Amino acid sequence: MYSKCGNLEKAFDVFHSVERRDVLVWSSMIAGLAMHRRGRAAIDLFYRRHEAKVKPNAVTFTNVLCAFSHSGLVEAGRMFFNQMEPVFGVVPGVKNYACMVNILGRAGLLEVAVEFIEKMPITPSASVWGALLGACKIHENVELAEQACSRLLELEPENDGALVLLYNIYAKTWKWDNVFELRKRMRVSGLQKERGWSSMEVNGTLHKFLAADNSHPLSKEIYSKLDEIVAKLKSSGHVSNKFLLLQLVDEEDMKERALNLHSEKLAIAFGLISVRIILYISIYCI
Repeated sequence: MYSKCGNLEKAFDVFHSVERRDVLVWSSMIAGLAMHRRGRAAIDLFYRRHEAKVKPNAVTFTNVLCAFSHSGLVEAGRMFFNQMEPVFGVVPGVKNYACMVNILGRAGLLEVAVEFIEKMPITPSASVWGALLGACKIHENVELAEQACSRLLELEPENDGALVLLYNIYAKTWKWDNVFELRKRMRVSGLQKERGWSSMEVNGTLHKFLAADNSHPLSKEIYSKLDEIVAKLKSSGHVSNKFLLLQLVDEEDMKERALNLHSEKLAIAFGLISVRIILYISIYCI
């Protein structure tokens, strides 16, 4: 819980407070380090577990491999994966294979990842093809993304997330004909690209925002604060990355406007307004 909340120091306090740490406790702490890209620290903790004579299991290796994936430690990932069965007596499961595909894919070794999948002694699962598809988005490999999506849908025909991911890859690489064709396919099959939303909790109340949202009671103030933020960013030399825009927009000013209306930015602007209001009320009450 503390790791997911971003408080690794408190997570370690709890970890060290446990008198008899079993494999679940060690694996959870390693998972916490993985979440925060602390690959080297995860390796160190893995070996400390070995010194404590606690036998690892498949979950332990899944967490360690995730740490390597987020930290870009390809060779370390390969070494640990290859040692699982001969050294530690743990037979790799499908999640471990998916982690290795993720490690290779994130590092840009897409062809190596495909070769790894082809040599798997077990049937590749949806998570394996999903890991490859995610890597294709990072490195904008459309051809391989189409293959991975096709194999994924063979296993999970109702997996609309795979189509949405392929949709985003097409948009990211400016293949608008493919975007329109895939959108038509999704509409015919009844699938919809779910709109992303962001949230901000203030005084125990959760406020949700969609892109270009005007439904919040403080919308006028939120957009005013957002304009202020954008102006300060520009004055500091910030330039919007228009390649992140996953829709066809021709005019440059409209591209920038679309990027500025992301739900995350609206939530942040609302948070800043809320802090100001709470501070004002506190000062007024004093």
